[in-house]
Amino acid sequence: MREQEECLALGRRRERPVLKRHFLPGSVLYYGAVAMEAPTNEADTVVRLGDRVALNGALPDALIRAELERIVTSQIFRTSDAQRRFLQYIVEQSLIGNSNELKEYTLGVHVFNRGTTFDPRLDPIVRVEARKLRARLAKYYDTEGCDQRQVKIELPSGGYIPRFRDLTASSHATVPAIEKAPRKSKPADRDTEKLSRRNEGVGSGRSSLDFLELIRSGKSLIKNAVVLRRIGAIVALLVVACLATYAGRLFFGKDGTPNSGASIAVLPLQDLGDNKDESFSDGLTDELIDSLGRVQGLQVVARSSAFQFRGKTADVREIGKKLNVRTLLEGSVRIYGNRLRVTVVLEDTTNGFRIWSNSYERNFEDVLLVQRNISEAVVTALRGQLAMVAAPQELKFSPAKTNPVNVEAYQDYLKGLYFWNKQTKESIETAKNYFERSIELAPAYAPSYTGLARCYVNLPGFSRIAAREVTSKIRELAEKAVQLDSSLSEAHIQLAYASFLEYKWAQADTEFKRGVELAPSDAVAHRLYSTYLSEAGRLHEALAESQTAQQLDPVSPYMFCGIGVVLHQMHRYDESIDVLKRALELDPKNSHAHLWLGRAYIEKREYPQAIAELKLAQQSMGDYPPLSGDFARAYALSGKRSEALQILNDLLKQAAKSALPANSIAAVYAALGDKDKAMAWLAMSVRARDIRIHLISAPAYDGLRSDTRFGELLAKAHLPPQPLTDDAKSPNAVSRNSVQR
Repeated sequence: MREQEECLALGRRRERPVLKRHFLPGSVLYYGAVAMEAPTNEADTVVRLGDRVALNGALPDALIRAELERIVTSQIFRTSDAQRRFLQYIVEQSLIGNSNELKEYTLGVHVFNRGTTFDPRLDPIVRVEARKLRARLAKYYDTEGCDQRQVKIELPSGGYIPRFRDLTASSHATVPAIEKAPRKSKPADRDTEKLSRRNEGVGSGRSSLDFLELIRSGKSLIKNAVVLRRIGAIVALLVVACLATYAGRLFFGKDGTPNSGASIAVLPLQDLGDNKDESFSDGLTDELIDSLGRVQGLQVVARSSAFQFRGKTADVREIGKKLNVRTLLEGSVRIYGNRLRVTVVLEDTTNGFRIWSNSYERNFEDVLLVQRNISEAVVTALRGQLAMVAAPQELKFSPAKTNPVNVEAYQDYLKGLYFWNKQTKESIETAKNYFERSIELAPAYAPSYTGLARCYVNLPGFSRIAAREVTSKIRELAEKAVQLDSSLSEAHIQLAYASFLEYKWAQADTEFKRGVELAPSDAVAHRLYSTYLSEAGRLHEALAESQTAQQLDPVSPYMFCGIGVVLHQMHRYDESIDVLKRALELDPKNSHAHLWLGRAYIEKREYPQAIAELKLAQQSMGDYPPLSGDFARAYALSGKRSEALQILNDLLKQAAKSALPANSIAAVYAALGDKDKAMAWLAMSVRARDIRIHLISAPAYDGLRSDTRFGELLAKAHLPPQPLTDDAKSPNAVSRNSVQR
């Protein structure tokens, strides 16, 4: 404000954006400088670009961040944490366009943790540290940074807005000297030299006066239009080359082949609080993954893959290769009293450089706003990188609601997520209790309803509760969540799942598509949609969705199993076995991989190998009825009828006492050659609305499909009377490139 008043007093000039795009030589980029225009000349050569005023074009952010990284990792800065944080904060805030917020109060609160009661008039911490930072920067460039030839970061006196000097452009200021015949210095050349000297003042306390003088010099500079065009062309080529080089590395492989474009993995946040509570830091990480998953055009690695790097000291570049992403987001969280501090860093996995970082300190009830701010900042940073190479993809962010949340209710919600992710019978029950309490404390918080619905979705898998018994509860909770926040992807996925359990195929398809549209990077949503498509007989679509889920969750054995299951339904057993073995490479004890390997070997009539795999699955699954049915099938088809009948009798006794998937018993009867009982038990399974019957495609029912009663069952399940086509049985191999290693 003081600068503007001084400018008004000097020549009664007024501030306004300059629309004409004439650039001055002496390529230095200033942040936060005030662009002024003299009313006497509309053609003065300054352009206002938001918070940035560019002289002869802007330096690439990548070069500035690379120099910042060199500074903060130098010996001179390594011993001063306060100076590193100070410099990182002011540089990053400037690069994302927040230089106008670099005031003494803001710096005291966000960099030096002085709290909201900080008074710069009483506490000189920012001024003292700024003087130290200037001295340390000067020492760095006199010693370790003396050979720097690209960009120099400075902090002019009288302010806290950094200045970035393009050292590569200094030679271009003397372009006229390369003309063939010697000549006398022209006014334009003298103005260029004067401009170079005056650059030191812009951004400091005397920037207004010098900047006005700089503008006056523009009039004479324009007279030499030919020289300016040459200078502009040279600088433009250099800038474009720098941008293309860095952005090319960011979004394309080293060999120049395109990858998936904008992609990110959110690693588990570290809990730095006094009371270590992984439930909060993990839950906040989950919420960030979910928030970024809403961004159209951004591929976000799923939780199960990202969390495998918890506590590991692997190199950023190595993590990027394993997860097939170009950026990583990691950081920490600290709770003290009713305050929350989250620090995050966005890193480039192609070179390990930091792209962006920031700290957010808020009252705890504003935690949702922190999540939104972080997601928006990440999207802004990635948009900038995409713009460097004119990448075709566009990032569209549809943030969730960010109203203040009840602190205790939100903590219960995060604890619910924490225990749900453990995926045991006991943890699901614990999670259910936390979600119910969160709803009691904050009945208007929609995610708590989807969290509770998750538990009901899981109950049939961890108990003898039939799926039809939980369908109405899943629908009730999901509908309430949609009523509170229709943008929640998970609520639509749960509505789809409820419709799927009710054999309402069209309604399920609509909700699945809506859910995936809202969160295109939700691997679990794609996996569930694949399960639905497989049950509906749309196997090629199911395979595509499973492959998408695996690419989003590249080191999850669960996602590899999803592909293996669909290939099994397509009767492509060798390919299914190959994918399932890759799941076991990630987790040798994965019971589902062993189960489906056993089923594949049954269909290949390799019964000893099938029984061996089923026994490995049994080590974790125990007396799981569908697994028992597979043992009986293997024995029946291999000629061991007595062993098959013994298992069948045990299953019948269990079915008489409690709910049990009737289709497992139907498959055993089919293997024993008893079609009538097989059809009767399949009919019971359809009436019970058992999940994952795979009526249209399961190989176990191949011997029953010619029976007219089988067509009647399809009609009762509201499925089209479509037998498995030869196309579905195609032996064409799945491209190995479609399954991410």
